[in-house]
Amino acid sequence: MRLLAVRCGRVQRAQQPTRVFRIFWVSTLSQPDPFLDGFREGLRERGYTEGKDFVFELHYASGDPRALQQVISELKRGNVDLAVSSGPATRAMTAVTQVPVLFALSGDPVELGIVKSLGQPGGNFTGTTFLSLELAGKRVELLKDIFPELRTLAVLSNTDHPGEQSEWRTTKQATQALGVDPIYIPYFDAGELDKALGTASKVHADAILVFPDAVTMS
Repeated sequence: MRLLAVRCGRVQRAQQPTRVFRIFWVSTLSQPDPFLDGFREGLRERGYTEGKDFVFELHYASGDPRALQQVISELKRGNVDLAVSSGPATRAMTAVTQVPVLFALSGDPVELGIVKSLGQPGGNFTGTTFLSLELAGKRVELLKDIFPELRTLAVLSNTDHPGEQSEWRTTKQATQALGVDPIYIPYFDAGELDKALGTASKVHADAILVFPDAVTMS
């Protein structure tokens, strides 16, 4: 009798409809979106089927994170299971507390204020950062290897990039160790990049180093 009851219970559970999870995708890129394609592929590799196990709700604001604020307010509806953001879009997500947020960021998530530490993020944010301070010094060493006569180095840096000051400090230490004079040329977001490049052309530097972030890469 107990065996029959267990079997019936299994049949009843098997007949229950599968829950479809809703993924809220936020990006400052535009479609076609290679990051979205990669995310879809990763889900497929793990046995999840779009439309059956999960559905996407896609929101794009090409090049303008501020335009996402109104969209992100929709997360308060409470019918989203996961929010995913990358790059500048992550900054617009900082006030989100209602759902888990998965991010990919080129800067420092601790400085941005979305995690407590890299080892123990806490809260509802988790993800990856591409910030590697050990590479900041290696870039200077590589330039010096390629061009041993390097004496003056222009360093272009987007001050609106979380972790920027850490990269600048590490770069400055590397230049001092190699006898190179760094010239710091800061700019704020894409609107000042042309002006910064104009300044770089006037300082008679032997080379230009540009910190990697979404603005400069675009």
